[in-house]
Order: sequence, then structure tokens, then C-alpha cells
Amino acid sequence: MTKKKKVAPSTAVQPSDAAESVDTVPQPAMAKKNLSSDVHSPIPDSEEKTKNLQALNSMLVRQTVELRQQVDSLKTSKDSLQSDLDRFASMVRDLKSSSSLFQDQTIEFEVQDSVSRICVANALQEMVSAAEKVKEELAQKLLSSEDQKRGLEEEMARRCRDLEGQMEMITAGRREVEVQLEALRKQRERFLREFGKATLDENDLDMDDYGGKDSDDFDSVLAYFEQFALKMKMLKSEKQCVELQKADSESELSKLRGEVDRLQSEVSSGTEALECVIREKDNLDKVLEEFKKKLAKRNAEKEELERITAEKDGKIDELNATIKQFKANISSLQRELAERETLHREELSRVLSEGDSLKENLASLQHREESLRLEFSKLEEESSKDKEALAQLTAELVRNFDAMREAKVLAGNKLEDSLKELDTLSRVMREIVEEKEAVEKARAEIQVEMVELRGKCIEQEETNTRLHGEVVRLQDENALTLDEKDNLQKKLVAQTETARRDLQNLQTRAEEGELILNRALSMLRETVEMMGRPEGEEAAVENVEAEEDVLGSFTMELEAIKKIFKAKDMEVENLSKDLTSLQVASYAQKKLCLWSWVSSAAVIIAASIAYITRGR
Repeated sequence: MTKKKKVAPSTAVQPSDAAESVDTVPQPAMAKKNLSSDVHSPIPDSEEKTKNLQALNSMLVRQTVELRQQVDSLKTSKDSLQSDLDRFASMVRDLKSSSSLFQDQTIEFEVQDSVSRICVANALQEMVSAAEKVKEELAQKLLSSEDQKRGLEEEMARRCRDLEGQMEMITAGRREVEVQLEALRKQRERFLREFGKATLDENDLDMDDYGGKDSDDFDSVLAYFEQFALKMKMLKSEKQCVELQKADSESELSKLRGEVDRLQSEVSSGTEALECVIREKDNLDKVLEEFKKKLAKRNAEKEELERITAEKDGKIDELNATIKQFKANISSLQRELAERETLHREELSRVLSEGDSLKENLASLQHREESLRLEFSKLEEESSKDKEALAQLTAELVRNFDAMREAKVLAGNKLEDSLKELDTLSRVMREIVEEKEAVEKARAEIQVEMVELRGKCIEQEETNTRLHGEVVRLQDENALTLDEKDNLQKKLVAQTETARRDLQNLQTRAEEGELILNRALSMLRETVEMMGRPEGEEAAVENVEAEEDVLGSFTMELEAIKKIFKAKDMEVENLSKDLTSLQVASYAQKKLCLWSWVSSAAVIIAASIAYITRGR
């Protein structure tokens, strides 16, 4: 096998040799010389080229023969290697057929399968137990969540009871405040009764004393009310906190319930899987018993087969080593063969391409040589014909020279006459040509103007139609805007009328308020004067209280009237702004309509001018 690896060395032409051979061939560009040199030098160059091409062709044929011999030798070595491979493959098949006796391996695999099934059953049992543990944990979580729910409900009930107690305390405090207010009213009445029995100085003193007591009582009442307001705020905040906690607890309960439902569904699916696993475990136990019986029968056979396998293993190792060696040799030979084939193919393709290019160059040169020979023969024939024609022409020239001398005199006279006529004719011709050029120029200009006017007329018609549509649309929009303007003016007039009426009403109410205010001030002055009189004090006090109530109501009305005045002022400003914007929009619309009419009129005038010029 090692001898077959030695392949004959390649005698292919190297790229440098091919390049040299190609360089010897002249390029077609070298043929582009003068006609005289091409006429005299094509024959020796073509012979030299043909010799070079023949030598190159013979060399290429020799190289192709050598390459074919190498390919044939490689094919023979490949066939021998293939036969060796077939022989070893038959040996391997025999070994495989002998290894079919070892059926105990299948039994071992079956036993392993049964053991793996048992392991899977144990793993499933562990998974089921883990699922049961998870179920118990979830049940405990559910119980704890229910306990939390009960605790939250109890806490909420307790807080509600506390709130009810606090509300009862607030109502009791409210009753106490009412009692204190009643006591204050009684003290005030007693103060007013005692106030009429004393003199003015003593009255002032008693008023200071009672006023101090009343002020102390009033401060205590205010402090109590402030505490009461703070307690109410605290109770409201606590109530909101309790409601938020209740909502959070309800959301947590809903989440826990959903989780419990999910876990219950998982537990039910786990129980079903556990039942399936238990059934499969029973089946596996039965299969395991059968395999144990078979294993006991075949243990004896296994020992005998182990001895046989030990002998066969040695032979198999030897054969494997030889197979590996042959495979390595085959792979190396295949690689070498592939490399050589690729190299030879590349070399052959390169040589063939060079040969084709050289053949093409040779054919082109031969064609060039033939064409040059034909041209040379044609030129020789033409030169002979030209010589004969030259002799004839010289004879005719001699004859004609004498005639020309005689005709020259006559021609001189006629020439003078004809030159004069020619001058006149040329002058007339120039005038005619100038007139013709002017006419052609004017005609071309008229045609250009007509084309431009036609285009402008078409464009103008299109713009007229478009502008007519624009005018119609703008007229519609103008009518709509005028309608909107009329409606808005009507609304504005109505709103201004209502605003005027409201202003008049407010002015009357303000005047009435001023009268009432003046009357209240006069009544206050009267009450101050009555403070110095001892009789009729109770009636005066009642009148003062009534007047204070009336004064408070009138002040509130005055504030409301001021707010209404401000709102009406804002409405009047907005309406004035809307009116100005409408006026501006109507003015712009009128201007746009005017310009559209002007542009349409200009377009119509331009179109009429274009039609008139076209008619001319």
C-alpha cells in the first residue's frame, strides 16, 4: 500500500514558462503600424508566430498526455484502495454478525430501564409528598389569614365602638355647650336688668365687671369649641385610616382566597398524578419480578459469554487498529488525489485558456495577413491603372493646353462680363436672402408667440375655472360669515340689553343697600344714644340685635352685588373683544372678496387680449 502512494511527478508547465511563451506571441496592438511597413513585413512575422504556436501546442499536448497518465495511475490506486475497503467492510460485517450473540446486553438495558422506572416512581412519590406538604402549608396560611381577618373585624368593631362612644361624648359636650350658652343668655338678661337700676358711672363699672365675666365665659366656650373641632378632625382621620385598613384587608383576603383556590386546584391535580404514579408503580413491580426471574436464568449464560467476548474483543481491537490505519491511508491518499486533481485541473484550464487565447490571436493575425495581402494586390492594380490613366491624362493635357491658350483670351473677355453680371446678381441675391431671413425670423417669432399664447390661454382657462370655483366657495363662506355675524350681533345686542338691565337692577339694589346702610348707621347711633338712658333698655337691645342681623345680611348682599358687578364687567369685556374680532373678520372677508373679483376680471381681460392676438 505504501508503494502505491508514489505517484509520477508532474511535468506540467509552470506559470513562468507559460508566461514566457505567451510573451513571445505579439499582441494585436503591434499590428497598428503604417501601411507601408504592414505591406512588406507580414509574411516572416506570421511564420514565426505559427512556429511558436506549433511548439506551444506540442508542449501542451505532451503535458495533457502526462496528466492523463497521472490521472489513470491515481484511478488504479483508488480502485485498489476501494477493493481493500470492501474487503475490510465485509470483515466488519462478519464481526457485527458474531456480536449479535451477545443478547445479554439487551437484558441489561431492560434491567436498567426497570431500575430507572423505579427511580422515577420514587421521585414522583417525593414530589407528591412535597405537594402534600405545600398543601398543608397553604392550609395553615389560610387558617392564619382567616385569623387575621377575624382580628381585623374585631379591631374594626372595637374602633366603631370607640367612635360611637366619642360621638356620644361629643353630643354630651354639645349639650353642655348649649347649657352654658343658656346660662350666658340668662346672665346677659340679668346684666341688662341690673344695668337699668344703677347710675351711669356705676353702670359703666358693672358693665366692665360683667363684661369681664362674660368675656371669660366666652373664651372658655371658644376654647371648648376649638377642642371639639380638633377632636372631630382626629375622629375623621381615624375613620379614614380604619376604612383604608379595611380596604387593604379585604384586598389581601381576596388575594389569599385566589391563592387558596389555585393551590386547591394544584393539590387536586397532584392527587390525580399521584394515583397515576401509584398505578404505574404497581405495573413496574410486576415487570421487575419477571425481570428478576429472567436475570436468574441468564446469569450462567452471561459468564460463558463474557469469556467469549474477551476473546472476541482482542480480535476486534486488532481489526479496529488495522481499519484505522487503512482509513488514515485512504484519507491521506484521497486528500493527495484531490489536491493533485485540483492542481492538474487548474493547470489544464490555465493552459487551455492560454491555448484558446493564442489560437484566437493566431486566427486574428492570419485574417489580418490575408486582408493586408488583398489590400496590397488591390493597391498594385490601382497603381498600374493610375499609371495608364496618368499617361492618357498627360496626352490630353498637352492637347487641352493649346486649346486652353486659345480659349483663355475669349474666356477673359467673357469673364469680365460674367463678373459684372455676377456682382449684380450677388447683390440682388443678398437682398433677397436678407429679406427671406427677416421673414423667416418674424415667422418663427410669431409661431413661438402663438405657442406661448396658446399655452397661456389654456392655463388661463384652467385658472378661470379654478378661480370661479374659488369665487363661488368664497361667496358661500361670505354668506355664512355674514349670517354668523348677524347672529352674533343679535346675541351681542341681547346680551348687552340683559347686561344693561342687570346693571340697572344692581344700581337700584346698590342704592337701596346704601339707604339701608344709612338707616342702619342711624339706628346704631340711636342705640348708642339709648345706652345712656335707663328706661326701655330691653327693647333697645332687641332693636340693636335685629339691626345687627339686618346689617349683616345687607353686607352679604353688598359683597354678592360686588361679585356680580365684577362678573358682568368680565362678560362685557369678552363681548367687546368678540365684537372687534368679528369686525376684523368681516373686513378681511370683504377685502378677500374684492381681490378675488379684481383677479378674476384681470384674468378675463388677459384671456381676451390673448384671443385677440391669436386672431391677428
